[in-house]
Amino acid sequence: EEADIDGAATYSAIKEINIVAQSIQFSVYPNPAKDYINLFASSACKNAVVKITDENGKMLYETKQNFAAGQQLKLSLSQFPAGVLIINISNYSGNQQYKIIKQ
Repeated sequence: EEADIDGAATYSAIKEINIVAQSIQFSVYPNPAKDYINLFASSACKNAVVKITDENGKMLYETKQNFAAGQQLKLSLSQFPAGVLIINISNYSGNQQYKIIKQ
C-alpha cells in the first residue's frame, strides 16, 4: 500500500516470481573415521568449496572442486589431530555442514 499526503491509498500490481533453488546433497562417511573420509555427491555441484576445521574453528584444509553426480572424493585425515572435525561444503546454491569424529 502506498499512501499520498492527502491520505489516498493505492496498491501496486502483484507480480509472480519463481525462484528455483537447488540444494547441494552430499554424504560423508565413515563416521567415526580414522585414516580418511569419503565425500559422495548425489547430485552435480559446481564450484564447491570443501573446508575442514577443528571444533574451535581453526582452518585445517580447504579445496575447490567440481563434482559430477555420483562422484566421490576421498580425503586423507592422517595429518589432522584426533577429535571433532567440521566438514563444510558450500557453493552458490547452498551449504552443508557435517561433524565427524577423527580417531
